[in-house]
Amino acid sequence: MNEETIAGIVGWGKDPGFDRSSITVELHAPGQVRRAAGKSGSRHTVFRVGEVTAASPTAPRSVQLVSYADSAMVTENLGASAGRSFVTNVMGNGLSACTGMISRA
Repeated sequence: MNEETIAGIVGWGKDPGFDRSSITVELHAPGQVRRAAGKSGSRHTVFRVGEVTAASPTAPRSVQLVSYADSAMVTENLGASAGRSFVTNVMGNGLSACTGMISRA
């Protein structure tokens, strides 16, 4: 979801944004998402929580909740984190869709 769109409705600071990195999932079948790599734990922080340009006051609680799924942290600059994820996805997702191969990185 677009943080600016959500903030335009609920206001900045009321809904932290999320980014994920190297979670490596695939749509296995309708309604079934399969994770191609195991949990990252301390090797790599998968989930980042914050606002586009600052830390959100609700981010620590959100990090606590998503950390049940995998590693998480509060970020002061969600925009930069999401930008890196976007570039990575643009480089690999088209190739994965065309070949059926997935990245395990």
